[in-house]
Amino acid sequence: MKKTLLSFFMFVAFIATAWAGDVTFDFTNPTALNPSVTPSETASSGTVIDVNTPFTNGEVTISFVNIDGAKESQMAKIWTQSETKNFAKELRAYKGGSITIAATTNITSIIFDGAKKTTMTATVGTFDNGSWSGSSQSVTFDLSGTININTITVTYSDDSEGGDVVDPTPTPDPDPTPEPEPDP
Repeated sequence: MKKTLLSFFMFVAFIATAWAGDVTFDFTNPTALNPSVTPSETASSGTVIDVNTPFTNGEVTISFVNIDGAKESQMAKIWTQSETKNFAKELRAYKGGSITIAATTNITSIIFDGAKKTTMTATVGTFDNGSWSGSSQSVTFDLSGTININTITVTYSDDSEGGDVVDPTPTPDPDPTPEPEPDP
């Protein structure tokens, strides 16, 4: 009995894992992104991201919106850091802009890794210290300051229905009288 029960739980865990996935967008290696970005070779400068073409990785896309009327210095970009930081690459986006992460199934977790990852708010779910949790096919992060991001890891599930929805204020039946039973 114990072996059967253990086998059953292992099977359920396997199925649950098979229906979940995660992808990482690595902005420190921008030529590996889809679409690929050729970074600036000049220290302390950046390559502006095409906001009309989202990054894709498997089931997930990331798109950017810059503040209306943004100058080039205010646009989302792949930034090449200074020589003292070994010309490392990162994503930079600025106050007033936004990042939308979307998937064909429900996103359950988003982890931002980088030097500045807290100056944003999520439109749905819970966001704290660079980590988002919830259940949504699309999450927009509105930027309240500059972000410097190395990677974004997105976990998603195959549960595109979003779970059961319970109406907290159900509408009562206007006629609670039961229907009469037909004569046999």
